[in-house]
Amino acid sequence: CLADDGKLSSSEARVVAGLLQEGDSRLLAAYDVYVDSQDVDDLVDTIIRVAKRGVEAAGAPSAPERAPAGGDFASVFAEMAATQLTEVEAAALQLCAARKDPDLAAV
Repeated sequence: CLADDGKLSSSEARVVAGLLQEGDSRLLAAYDVYVDSQDVDDLVDTIIRVAKRGVEAAGAPSAPERAPAGGDFASVFAEMAATQLTEVEAAALQLCAARKDPDLAAV
């Protein structure tokens, strides 16, 4: 559907299909948030972001880059997600940040 609408390239659609078959925790967390919020735009945005990262990761070197100490939110989040959070926790936190959740902003 997203590929038919031009929102995903064919390679991104293949990535999403593969991730869905694997039960990807990021996509499952996005769906759980959608069930609660009924925000289809947020769900579509998350699927597109996961697809783009999946395509990028397929062409990226296997060793992850380390985030610089004291960096911006994205680099701190990446470091924390890579070392301290499960995939589901990282996906849920990422969704909260993307939605600018007021509870997260208070921290």
